[in-house]
Amino acid sequence: MTSTKTNPTPCKTTSKKQPALTKFIVEHLESGKAIDVKVISLKGKTSMAETLIIASGTSGRHVSSLAHHLKEALKKQGCSPTVDGSWNDGHWIALDAGNILIHLFHPETRMVYDLESLWI
Repeated sequence: MTSTKTNPTPCKTTSKKQPALTKFIVEHLESGKAIDVKVISLKGKTSMAETLIIASGTSGRHVSSLAHHLKEALKKQGCSPTVDGSWNDGHWIALDAGNILIHLFHPETRMVYDLESLWI
């Protein structure tokens, strides 16, 4: 995975604001026609985040578009996520929104890495 990083200051999500931000992210992804959006609680499993959101796009371009629009929507909410992944091929793009990690996949790439099975 080719890596590109933007916005060096990750989001600071408090426990009180996290459910609302999680809901905002899920609704934004669903309105962008993301496929199979999953929210996984990481509480008690790791200290790197409290919530993991995984979704797929229908193509590399769709995945890149979902990531771009979500990043811009989060900025408007006062949260500038760190972004890893290749915007060009759109196979796997990860956004770090503080205590919420978002992984956006091309469907075939999602099947290969199967992140859900690691955390459920």
